[in-house]
Amino acid sequence: TDRCVAYHFERQQCSDSFAEYFFEISAPALGHSFLSASYFSVAALSILSKLTVNAGKLMLAGHRDMVMSSRDLRHLVSAIPKDPRTVLGKFAAILDPVVDVYLCCPSCFELYPLEETSPEALPFCTHRETPSSIPCGSELWHRVGNNTKLVPIARFEFQNFKLWLGRMLSRKDIEAHLNAARSRLRRHVMRAMRDANRVHDIHYTEGPFLGGPTSELRLIVSWSNDGWNPFYNKSSGNPATSTGFWLVLDDLPLGIRFLPENIFYLGALPGKPKGSRLNPVIRLLAHYFLEFWHPGIRYSRTAHYPTGRLVKAVLVPQFSDVLATRQASGHGAVRTEEFCVFCKLKFAHIECMDRALWPARDTEEERQRACMWRDAQTDEERTRLREEHVVRYTPLIELPYHDPIRDNIPDILHLRSNMIENWIRKTLRVHLVIDGELVSEEYKEDVEARPSVEIMRSALQMLRDASDEEGLDALKHRLCKSTWTRSIVWTLCKDHGLRYAGTMEQLAYILVNWVRTAVYSSDESSPICCEYRCAYHCSPWTCLAVDRTQSDAMTDDHSEVQSNQSVMASASNSAPTSAYWAITEGENALLQSSTGKAVCLALIDRRKESTIHSKAKRRDVLVALCKSLRITYTQASKTTTKKLATISTLIGRLQEFPRRELLTTSVMLCIRDVIERTILPDFIDRVPLDWGTKGRGKLTGGQWRVLSQIYFPIALIPEWGVPSASAYLQEVLNTHMHLVDAMYITDLLELSQEQSYEYDTSMLSHVTEKMRLFKDVALVPYDHLAVHNGDVLRDYGPSATHNGSYYERYIRHLHSFNINMKSGSGQIEATYLRGAVRSANLRALLLDDSPLLHEVSSLVEEHQRQSYADVRGTKLGSLLLESSVTRSVEGAKVLRTRVKSINLSARLCSLLPSFLNRRHHTNIYGREISISRMAGQVTRASIRNIRYCTYEDLAQNSNIVFALSPGSSTAGRITDMFLHEHTLPSGDHAVSSLILVIKPYGALMEGERFLDAHYRAHKNGGFCCRRSVGESILVGVDMVLGHASISPVEYNGFSLLHILPLARVSPSIRLSTPLALFWCRSRHRYLKTERPCS
Repeated sequence: TDRCVAYHFERQQCSDSFAEYFFEISAPALGHSFLSASYFSVAALSILSKLTVNAGKLMLAGHRDMVMSSRDLRHLVSAIPKDPRTVLGKFAAILDPVVDVYLCCPSCFELYPLEETSPEALPFCTHRETPSSIPCGSELWHRVGNNTKLVPIARFEFQNFKLWLGRMLSRKDIEAHLNAARSRLRRHVMRAMRDANRVHDIHYTEGPFLGGPTSELRLIVSWSNDGWNPFYNKSSGNPATSTGFWLVLDDLPLGIRFLPENIFYLGALPGKPKGSRLNPVIRLLAHYFLEFWHPGIRYSRTAHYPTGRLVKAVLVPQFSDVLATRQASGHGAVRTEEFCVFCKLKFAHIECMDRALWPARDTEEERQRACMWRDAQTDEERTRLREEHVVRYTPLIELPYHDPIRDNIPDILHLRSNMIENWIRKTLRVHLVIDGELVSEEYKEDVEARPSVEIMRSALQMLRDASDEEGLDALKHRLCKSTWTRSIVWTLCKDHGLRYAGTMEQLAYILVNWVRTAVYSSDESSPICCEYRCAYHCSPWTCLAVDRTQSDAMTDDHSEVQSNQSVMASASNSAPTSAYWAITEGENALLQSSTGKAVCLALIDRRKESTIHSKAKRRDVLVALCKSLRITYTQASKTTTKKLATISTLIGRLQEFPRRELLTTSVMLCIRDVIERTILPDFIDRVPLDWGTKGRGKLTGGQWRVLSQIYFPIALIPEWGVPSASAYLQEVLNTHMHLVDAMYITDLLELSQEQSYEYDTSMLSHVTEKMRLFKDVALVPYDHLAVHNGDVLRDYGPSATHNGSYYERYIRHLHSFNINMKSGSGQIEATYLRGAVRSANLRALLLDDSPLLHEVSSLVEEHQRQSYADVRGTKLGSLLLESSVTRSVEGAKVLRTRVKSINLSARLCSLLPSFLNRRHHTNIYGREISISRMAGQVTRASIRNIRYCTYEDLAQNSNIVFALSPGSSTAGRITDMFLHEHTLPSGDHAVSSLILVIKPYGALMEGERFLDAHYRAHKNGGFCCRRSVGESILVGVDMVLGHASISPVEYNGFSLLHILPLARVSPSIRLSTPLALFWCRSRHRYLKTERPCS
């Protein structure tokens, strides 16, 4: 490893003038516009599209035929090559990456410099885990086919970060953005990492890192890693994995930060390293940033500093999915005893929601533990240290400023997606029956066999005997040592209304804490002091009895659970006697038989009547079941008709028992109806109508979020949030809305410290209420980590700055390149690296090289048009050239080619004076300053990278929420947009503003507010309007709060529109009041793309 690092730095000791290279290289001068068009069309198709070599040869042959057909161009035929790889060779100097190549051990992933290694000198891997360990010994070379030359089994190409950053600093716009971030003051409302806490805690001995001379550039760089299938779905069942690494310049504006041309793709390892085997790559990365920390890297020339400047950088934070974050930070598996990367809470105590009781991790202690593991002399010592401390060494510790607790965070994308999916699938649960067939997922209940009455009485007596702290400690020791079986503890917890989900150790702690409460309670009627009553344990119908017990807790009217009066009245004119319900010994034995059990299970699973009929071979079984459930029956002859009638009665009676699954068929149909009639902007993921069925498969993270934050509030609030709903369902809805509230705060592009604490409150309320309402659902580490996320927001700012969706999109971007299908050797990873870097550099070239754009303007224009299409969410709308964009004074962007000169109508001209006077706080427009009727009409505009359209152009993108004054918000549709130039009140110059023509939806009158009170009762439940629209009004870009979903609803005979705000785009809205917080939403992070208008 030391040899590898030494080689790495020897390669980096380049001349101080290496940055000059990026100012000297340029697109190849081909001498003729036709050759430029030919070469660039082939290069663009080869790099940006999947042009194969054979297809490229055909294309070049066609170009040769074209020049031969023209007398003026025939002399160019010899300049057009036959192979597209020759064309790409012309661009290699400006497009290809600069990489260091390493020999990679296929077993331990140790790296060796390939230039300094040969099969004779290093035939096998010599890496030792510890000084006393035996060498790895894996073969590093092999022969391919009949080739006599040995080649590496696996290789790793590592892109040079210094040169990549030098290329970035040679671009004027990029360096200007980095300089602007460097000089910006810290804001109370956080928009970037520089506004948050963590980076301000990084210091040199002479002062804070973010200080320093203005001539120095100081950067914040974050990084991520993830494993992915390099074949995507091209190789069915292929388990191949590549592990990629990405770096991001966090000082770039959010709109361009995560574009492919602005992301540093370090490369990918062939395979999936486990445990500490990721360290060789992290070591190279850490040593890069040791040099960037001190003394820094001096670039001899940048776009804005011709004489050069010093650049310093810090590597914070790492944000990846939970597993990748834990591995890179030196932690073990998720379900280790100390499962949390932020605190030392034991897994057995995961249900503790009092943050004051969570043991804090200490930074210096974590460093010491990691170094102890590194310095261990034997494998046994390392194993002991890992089991004792649950921490391994990671080379990031070598960075002086690295905080192993605060600088490794699970990214919010995977965290909240898992939270939402677990909440819907495993807690609420779907039960969808279509044509008598269960088409949704079947859930396996965690049910333990009930111990005998004697065992249960003995166990309860042991609980009673624990009358002081000494007895409680003994009880806890006895429970945790598995003296009792899990079935005893599980049954005790369930019988006494305690939580009964989780491991044996978790149940033991729950039971001990319950006993402790009873011991210190003065109430003599506490359950621990009462005589234990064992529930009956007669037949498999016990599980139906459990359903009935649960239904008692879930409904306010217990009479329906006891008996069905309508059924009884139809059977007899008088109430049945006690003898009528008596179960004979023969009937009890029948219930215990295999036939009785089969019928019980079929009824529980809601099977078809024909299925139940085939299992009920004797009608006596059905009569016994009717007696056990107090369902009236008749002693008629045992005919098929009577059997089917009894089965129908049982099924009908069974419908009165609430299912454990809350998303029943009726609720699912309601949600499906909402999905069909809700109008959403085109950039939001669509949820399939058959979601929740076994045939649909998994939903994406974006679809889960749309489902929970848009469709669920619209559908469930009228069902569960009205006074007629049961108290239990109202509580479940409130629990869901707590989750929605927390998720909306993670969507904010601007975030205050106060809002981060509101997140804490909402997420903690969601988790604690979920524990209380669903005692059969165990908490998972994601629940605990989500509660910690408020600390992450305070350390690093809005979630958009550390959202892992960018590398998921980048992986999809990688899958768009042609590959050689050779896995495991590093060749496919090298192909991806070369394709990604070529693509990024070509995009940057097309953005920055004006002479080149002039020669191939039609090619660039067509690629720009195609780039606006959403191709699997890869954000390809980045090729928006500044020369083709018109910006309004508010920052809105429109394409010049889409601006149409018009004369405003008399109606709009009459509205302009009052609009301008109100906007500029004056009254001189229309009186002292004349207003022009000329305007530029547009149908699409990009406001903070989100597309808005007129109603005629794209109706679904025309619905917005806006505020004419602070604190008052309403909804409407955009009917027109125009650029209007007017003189400022000062009279010194004119500006061009983008003005929207809006038809507002009719607001409810004061006496009609009850119609949407159930929606307004929730912070993020939306509101209702009339379906009619009013007269046109003018709205400025700064008044737009964002897009809205529109859903027609019916309530108490009124036809209304439900409005749910979706995105916040205005930076000027105050966030001080709850109403303002309700409206001020950031862009949805489940957007498919941040493309400009097209």
